[in-house]
Amino acid sequence: MLKLRARGVEVGKKKFLIGGVIILLAITYLGYMGFQSSATYYYTVGELIERGGSLQGDNVRITGQVAPGSVEQELSSFTLRFTITDGKNTLPVVYNGAVHCMYSI
Repeated sequence: MLKLRARGVEVGKKKFLIGGVIILLAITYLGYMGFQSSATYYYTVGELIERGGSLQGDNVRITGQVAPGSVEQELSSFTLRFTITDGKNTLPVVYNGAVHCMYSI
């Protein structure tokens, strides 16, 4: 009778260990994927202009400042137009969609 309990405990420990390893692997995978998606490269306006049409149709992130007086918003079509600059180069931007309320226009 004691031997059966000992084996049952060993099986329970193995199941617990396997379950723990699976959970740890899942958490590691999700963390890695989250890191990969947040590690996006930001292009400067000059770099984007140098790349020319090679990024046509791709979603990219650009660093720079909005040029003063360049913001135009069409409320009826949810279109926002502005110019972004890095101090040397400028780039016209058109955004379609709702603008988050934390951005003042």
